[in-house]
Amino acid sequence: MSRSTTVPLLSFWQTQYTTGMNSKKRKALTTITSTVVAIPVVTALSLGVYYQPVFAVDEANLPRFIAHDILSPTEIGSVTRFRSGSGESYTSGSETCRNMKQVYAPPSGSGFFDTNATPPASIDPQSSVPVYSPIKGKVQEVTRDPRGLGSMVRIRSAEQPAYVVTIYKAFALQDLKEGEAVEAGERIASKLSAQTVEVAVQVRTVRNGVRIVPYTSLLTEELFMNAYASRGSGDRTNLVITKDTRDADPLTCDGSTFVYPTYGNIESGVRQRLQKDTVTLGSVL
Repeated sequence: MSRSTTVPLLSFWQTQYTTGMNSKKRKALTTITSTVVAIPVVTALSLGVYYQPVFAVDEANLPRFIAHDILSPTEIGSVTRFRSGSGESYTSGSETCRNMKQVYAPPSGSGFFDTNATPPASIDPQSSVPVYSPIKGKVQEVTRDPRGLGSMVRIRSAEQPAYVVTIYKAFALQDLKEGEAVEAGERIASKLSAQTVEVAVQVRTVRNGVRIVPYTSLLTEELFMNAYASRGSGDRTNLVITKDTRDADPLTCDGSTFVYPTYGNIESGVRQRLQKDTVTLGSVL
């Protein structure tokens, strides 16, 4: 509801039900009605319109409004499939034990740091890889990862206000603040050349609460074709494991940690898991 829709309704009420009243009664009732009408309007303006939830989401028919990627194509070597078994479990709704973030790994190197290294508190933006806001919107949250693995940056879309994009494990620029407006393609963070970053998209719905949807399904056709399909990703569905497919091939979790069979030895188990979970991209054309 907006302010403009309440005026005709109030005028109609005044015309239909206050005709014939003396001026004092009419003024009193109009004041009361105006106040009652104003309460939900103010609430809607401050809360409802701000979040602007959609009624529901259809994962196969999402709006394609992201025209800029979080990384330049030359910095993306592979992407995990939505609902993969890589990383750690991250879910919404009734879904459990699957990763609904998508993990972006560089063309060479697939870890964050050497296992014996201590993650730094910050990195030099001048000598590191830029991480970009994929959307125009407002920064909702900037927090340091409790494990020291960079930062979490949450941005609400200006074009699609029900959608919030969250980037994990990149180092937010020091001057990036909550409440700040950002443009699509604006640098918001940095990462090391061998570092992975993760991205998730939440959608606020009326019917099902907050749901997580595939980031790669929201990319514009031009961006997807140029940065993914042209490099051998296949179509968008190849980057998504559907709920039914995941339910039929469930993973095992200990808390948020995936527990895998070893297939005879750990190395081959990891290899088989990565083949199922990851889409590797060819060189940039």
